[in-house]
Amino acid sequence: MEDYNFAMKRMMRNPYEYHHDLGLNYTLITDNLIVGSQPQKPEDIDHLKKEEGVTYILNLQQDKDVEYWGSLHFSQFC
Repeated sequence: MEDYNFAMKRMMRNPYEYHHDLGLNYTLITDNLIVGSQPQKPEDIDHLKKEEGVTYILNLQQDKDVEYWGSLHFSQFC
């Protein structure tokens, strides 16, 4: 029960704020469009490719975001 409560507490954070510590977060907008947070590790990209059929990633981060968070070179994975 404690694990459940902890998980629910994490999920109840403000959905309009970015929480890097929660890892990959995305939602299916249409059958061929997914919008979400930046992939943080190669496994995130593998998941998107295998589980969601992603073939392209459009990165809209600004230079200051890339400097702060770091950035995967998406082209090597897609």
